[in-house]
Amino acid sequence: MDAQRPRGRPPKYTVEEVRSRLHEAARESLRQTGITSGLDAVTLDVCIAEADVPRGSAYRLFQVEGMSPQDAFRREVAITLLRELPARLGLEATQDEFEALYAESKEELASAGVIDRARIARNMIRIVTTESFRRIDASSNWLIYSALRTAAVSRFDDPGLRQAVLEGEEYLIRRYSGLYKMIGDATGLRLRDTYTYEEFAICAYALNEGIANRLSSSFRRFDIERPTGPDGDMQPWSLFGVAFDALVAHFFEAEE
Repeated sequence: MDAQRPRGRPPKYTVEEVRSRLHEAARESLRQTGITSGLDAVTLDVCIAEADVPRGSAYRLFQVEGMSPQDAFRREVAITLLRELPARLGLEATQDEFEALYAESKEELASAGVIDRARIARNMIRIVTTESFRRIDASSNWLIYSALRTAAVSRFDDPGLRQAVLEGEEYLIRRYSGLYKMIGDATGLRLRDTYTYEEFAICAYALNEGIANRLSSSFRRFDIERPTGPDGDMQPWSLFGVAFDALVAHFFEAEE
């Protein structure tokens, strides 16, 4: 047990346990201090101390020809996060939120005509897009992923980093495609023959990323009044929601 070992001597870990503890220390460092394009916040020696692993074992893990252990560690952390973080960006919460809204409106949708179904679907879009954007905008995982992705794309000489970016993008597009198909099927919106769900997901993802990555408060409007209520009454929309609604109108049409 840790309490019984001599002070200053880290416990013995397997190679994979050392790697896992170092990666977690790096994640915590990024959460606490933020990220720069060079991953300067991630320092191997600091992570060794935080992870409480033997220094020699840690340095042996990152002996890579042509790279210092520090640079090799940072690169491995970047690749790992680029592959893992897309699954932690709140997609499941967005899906759960839509399913809860759908459960409330299911009976109304079943008996509604085309115009009413479009109104109900639009209200769902208004609510879900607003909360989804708020969630991503406040997410430390999103900030880290976005910054890492930008830095990795600029590294044309590193196929490993670029492949990790590609895997993350493909994961997100695949998951969002499934979510949007579920929403379309549930609300009676049919994708126009010209397009695919993947293409819609690409546009929606790029739109969300572009708005969330901007610092100006102008990108974070949540009080745009639109006459989208049941009787044409005004409802508040986010800027992202308005743009997403325009995408839906272009890509989808109501089923008769």
